[in-house]
Amino acid sequence: MLQRESLFGMKRSRQTCADRNGPAARRSALQPALFRRFAPVVACLLLLSGCANPPDWIPEWAEGKLAIFVPSGETEPIPVGPPRDEVLTIQSDLAKLGYDPGPVDGMMGPRTETAIREYQKAAGMEVDGLVTERLIASLAAAAQSERTMRTGKGAALEASLGSGVILVENAGILPLYNVGDAYIWSNGQVETVARVAGNKLFWRGDDGTRYTADRNFLIPPASWAGPSGSGEAYARVDTRASWPLKAGTPLVFDVDNGGNLQKWMCSIDRSERVSVPAGRFDVVALACERNPAPAGEWVRREWLYAPAVRHYVARIDILAGGGRRRMELVGIRPGAEDWPPAARAGLDRAIQDTLANLPDGEHGQWSSTVVKEEFEIRPGPIRNSRGGGRCRRFDLTARSAENSRTYPALACTWSVGKKWRIPGDADDGSNGLSRVNSAG
Repeated sequence: MLQRESLFGMKRSRQTCADRNGPAARRSALQPALFRRFAPVVACLLLLSGCANPPDWIPEWAEGKLAIFVPSGETEPIPVGPPRDEVLTIQSDLAKLGYDPGPVDGMMGPRTETAIREYQKAAGMEVDGLVTERLIASLAAAAQSERTMRTGKGAALEASLGSGVILVENAGILPLYNVGDAYIWSNGQVETVARVAGNKLFWRGDDGTRYTADRNFLIPPASWAGPSGSGEAYARVDTRASWPLKAGTPLVFDVDNGGNLQKWMCSIDRSERVSVPAGRFDVVALACERNPAPAGEWVRREWLYAPAVRHYVARIDILAGGGRRRMELVGIRPGAEDWPPAARAGLDRAIQDTLANLPDGEHGQWSSTVVKEEFEIRPGPIRNSRGGGRCRRFDLTARSAENSRTYPALACTWSVGKKWRIPGDADDGSNGLSRVNSAG
């Protein structure tokens, strides 16, 4: 017969027919089989009886079996992290709620743990960064509420405007911000999101002003510093219960402003459709009154919040003497500070080509392998400006697996072949559309 290997890798020698059939051959074949079966049991009993090392007569294949035996109590537990599918779900929900867990890859890294801690703090939970059933359930409920609002089944307000009634969908959606988003206003002010930490935002102005505020803009900034001075304020309000406001139920809280105690009362004032330089929007007017108000400053402030933009598109200050100050949104430039320069230039070219060549009703698209979002550019009709140039509104929509954002803006050009720019934008042009003034 041909040579072959046994189950344990031991080669059997060639045998004759007589050898295979004799009693001695049967006994010699049976003995190794019995030995192989019972040797591990004997060896284990020897180890349990106190033998430190197996005897020399235990064959090599039996030692291989015994090598994996370790007495109980001497092993170290192997760390076991949360299942990958749970981490994937948590990361996805955190991203939808505006937190930054890093890549949604199912890996429990430091960014995911930091995002969990930020959510736990905002939700009033124990801040330990651990994945628990309570955390999973809380995130799922919050994300479901966000999805419900986003699909048009959230809070809605109606208001009579003489010619009919308009419906403002999703008025309960909390504002959403990304690092680098820049808001350009009609009063020449440009505000940029410098950092996002859960519900806490760090803003910077083009005039050197910096301040820290809650994502709920009704709550006054906690600290600020700039050319005109610095200060701090403490709002005694449960931020979890302050959004959305309930119709007919004002939110009342105290603000300690450097030792001066103020009483704030905020409420839903109305809903309406407004037109600002950046576009036309259905808004909810949210108003706060404070008493006493600092001398020469506002006693009532209104924010016209547009759920479609997830930020307010106008702010009106009413002064003690009845005077009014109003600033309106001219445009939002999406945050792209961490993009490679070639990607920023590519998006700018796509916007320029769309505004210069596509008519109202058509749209352009842009994407890049180094940017997770895909962009759609929808231009409006071209109108002549008072300065002799041409202007048109456009919506820039960024879509990713986590969410969708719309950045509306007004763009103008004063010469054929020149770039379209957001009026008043203080950027130098390296991050999208750039500044232009009335002189062109």
